[in-house]
Amino acid sequence: MRLTRQNAMGFTYYIDSICGQPNKCEVTLAQTGKKLTLECSQEELSQRWYRWQILGHFIQDAFSNLKPAEREFILTGITPEEWDQIFPPEEIGKEDKIDKQYQQYLKDFPKHDPRD
Repeated sequence: MRLTRQNAMGFTYYIDSICGQPNKCEVTLAQTGKKLTLECSQEELSQRWYRWQILGHFIQDAFSNLKPAEREFILTGITPEEWDQIFPPEEIGKEDKIDKQYQQYLKDFPKHDPRD
């Protein structure tokens, strides 16, 4: 049985159970045909969708069982692979490294004005 759900951005998703795998379902973005297989049952995903869209829970709370990239797909339709293309994993953390270097620079910087 196929379930159809829509998010607040107007994206329509089809949720299909996977035969022989009761704890997995396939989510398809209707507008693009992009698919993602999730490690939860169709029923569980539907219940969590209700908490998110109807009861107003934050997506990270309603779908706490999903990875952030999987939640991103439900929210925006961006697949985990597309996310990695936009934000390569090697780029993540560079800002933290730069911030730590700056903090060290401030720590090492002379406490008095060298012109004194």
